[in-house]
Amino acid sequence: MYTLNDNPLPPCSLGEMGESLVTLKSHHKGSIYCLAWFQDRILASGSNDQTIKLLDYGTGPPLQGGAKRLAVHNGTVRDLNFLEDGYLVSGGTGDCAMKLSQCTSLQCVHSFAGHTEEILAVCPLETALVASGGADRTVRLWDTRQHSQVGILRLSNGVGALSFHQAQLAVATLSGECLMYDRRTMKILATTKPHTDECRSVSYSSDGRWLLTGSYDGQVSLVCSQSMEWKAVCQENDKVIQCRWHSTPELFAVTSAQRRACFWVLQ
Repeated sequence: MYTLNDNPLPPCSLGEMGESLVTLKSHHKGSIYCLAWFQDRILASGSNDQTIKLLDYGTGPPLQGGAKRLAVHNGTVRDLNFLEDGYLVSGGTGDCAMKLSQCTSLQCVHSFAGHTEEILAVCPLETALVASGGADRTVRLWDTRQHSQVGILRLSNGVGALSFHQAQLAVATLSGECLMYDRRTMKILATTKPHTDECRSVSYSSDGRWLLTGSYDGQVSLVCSQSMEWKAVCQENDKVIQCRWHSTPELFAVTSAQRRACFWVLQ
């Protein structure tokens, strides 16, 4: 077992699967690539049918066909996230622009142009500040109030995923690396390479001590944010699409190209 300073990297086991509360068949006309919650009430989903669907859980389980449709992209929606004020940022293929949308009017407020290849990650940082990462090997910072680009970070590989905790920005690349930057100075703090194929998911734990990374090599890795040492904590038989922490620090979920979602527990 690895030891990171005085913090051991814990082993991992498969947790019990929960009961499905709601199943919506043919929710999109294509594959669903991304999900995001707003205040545990609104669930947004993005698809290669070029649309975003919005489900409201505020009045109980949603009904089949009850989703609102947001059509602001002309290509696959690869990632999306809510801002604190309820606005939605999203990005993907097509015109490779990040969209800022108002969910009540179902309108695009602004289209942020700059990326020259598909956007694979959008990540809110601070109030009115959002980062986007793309296959064009850049991370771009956007001011959503002034509707302007306020920074750019150029990398040697495409960006597959982003995660933010306090002043630290984690960048997962399409070469399998995980890089950590100081958000204020955009200077690199540390780097490690936990994967042998595209890293398409990175997620900070709620306390910021750990990073969870998932890759097309089928591996999920746990990375110490202090030393950047890592160990593999689970292995899928196909590409890992996404891995995300639960609000309970020991629990995380993994989705893969095997068309399944698994919950894992750190012991």
